[in-house]
Amino acid sequence: MMARTIRVKVFMYFLLSAALIISVFGIITYNFILGNIESEMENRLLSAGRVIAADIHPEDIVHIGLKGKVYAGYLAKLINLREILKVKDIFIIEPAAGKITISTIENDGKFFVKMDKYEIDKALSGAAASSRLYAGKGGEYFKTGYVPVKNENKIAGVVGVEASVEYLQYVSRYRIFLIVIGALAIAAAFILAFIISSGITVPLRRLKEKAEKLSKRDFSEKIETKGGAEIKVLADAMENMRVEVKQYMEKRDKMADVGEFSAGVAHEIRNSLGVLLGYAELINEKAQDEKIKKYSADIVKNTLKMSEFINNFLSYTKDFTADKQDADMDKLLEEAVFEMPMQVQAAVKITGAGAGLRANVDTYLIKKALYNIVLNAYQALDKDKKEILISAGEENGQVFISVKDNGAGIKEEIIRKIFQPFFTGRKEGHGLGLPIAYKIIHEAHGGDIKVYSEEGKGTEFRLFVGKKSTA
Repeated sequence: MMARTIRVKVFMYFLLSAALIISVFGIITYNFILGNIESEMENRLLSAGRVIAADIHPEDIVHIGLKGKVYAGYLAKLINLREILKVKDIFIIEPAAGKITISTIENDGKFFVKMDKYEIDKALSGAAASSRLYAGKGGEYFKTGYVPVKNENKIAGVVGVEASVEYLQYVSRYRIFLIVIGALAIAAAFILAFIISSGITVPLRRLKEKAEKLSKRDFSEKIETKGGAEIKVLADAMENMRVEVKQYMEKRDKMADVGEFSAGVAHEIRNSLGVLLGYAELINEKAQDEKIKKYSADIVKNTLKMSEFINNFLSYTKDFTADKQDADMDKLLEEAVFEMPMQVQAAVKITGAGAGLRANVDTYLIKKALYNIVLNAYQALDKDKKEILISAGEENGQVFISVKDNGAGIKEEIIRKIFQPFFTGRKEGHGLGLPIAYKIIHEAHGGDIKVYSEEGKGTEFRLFVGKKSTA
């Protein structure tokens, strides 16, 4: 689909560009030639008109209209000039009557005279003028020039010289030639567009096919393709991605295998710890020797500690699936604090969630995540008066739970690591509480945990659990 779309675009760009260039070039050239022909004809007609006007006695124009000897003499003279100048007609307009008094072509209606009123009036005012091209009989084009005949400061008449535009037929042929050339150029552009688009779309189609293989986790085929520099850059980037993703997937599969193996080992260890704990408690209960009672108590203590670690490890390795339901945040916070150890409850204070604030969450998992974060905050506090403030709020339509302590704060470089498994700042810590909380919020609820901390002023964890809901 992508390749087809690009090919269509290339076709359209080439065809439209070719059509536009040819059309603009043709129109400009045609009008340029036509303008030159009109200009050349105007100069020719006005030059001929000035020659004729110079040979006319102004006082004779009044007598020409009587059609006597003066008329006959001028008619013969004008016919002779018409043949010499190779024009269609020469005529004289008498200004008083405003009509033609003599013409070398008799019985010609001279329909164009009314059309050329502006040019004739201009000539009667003393300035030479010429008409625009007009079509005559048989589709032939003509142009007429008008030159004033002056008698001192007065206009005695106007000489009109009409000629056919012989070269216009060549202009028409040129226009047809342009149309033919334009059609050939568009056809050539179509072929060129097909060749160029194939050079672009074929490599892209191959890259698309290989990308589809990558999406199906088929990393066996190396990504190589022919094409321009940009296509090669894209292919190289995809090849690098293929190698990296392949390595990542192989590593992830290995880690998954290791995780499954570790979980199995952890189960076996937990079962053995259960047996060990039972015997250690029995020995502690039955023993009379104080030294034996002390050693057995240490075994119980460390076995419980190891059992807690195993439970956290197994909890981290499993996938959390959220069973979401609409929950009142005030009630959820109260229940979460109630389930915490008494010494932790003594340091926690709920500052409120806001009236009616609700969210669609898995209450069990949220309470588990909140337990881990609050417990982590409590264990990190080194003050006599430990204080942890819990509240719920809303930010851009997202409900969050805030856990804020009055501790020493966390360094920036430490914040980047606190959600990594087994990272801990305490000697007796396991480093799994915060990673488990992160998995619950991030993976099971699609949310996020943000940490705001300043050394000497405490730390705030914000658990974004989901969108606000209404009951």
